[in-house]
Amino acid sequence: MPYTLINTLDSMVYMLVQKDNTININDTKNNLVNNINKLSPQELNDFVNQMAIFIDKSQQSSDGRLGEGEVPKEFVSFLIKLFY
Repeated sequence: MPYTLINTLDSMVYMLVQKDNTININDTKNNLVNNINKLSPQELNDFVNQMAIFIDKSQQSSDGRLGEGEVPKEFVSFLIKLFY
């Protein structure tokens, strides 16, 4: 998995923990890794490609963030399932 993707996922976990103090960072990282490991090769490929688009779009924005609607809701739902 590309380093930029790993770094982005790590940052996302950190932001989740900052927003919700009831979330344990180590448990969340473990869930993420376990759930990514469960993906089929095609799902993993799709995930890496979608994250590459996500990272590219965020790097192009002036503040490094994406606005609502810039990431498909299906992908957001998929990401949430990976973290929990």
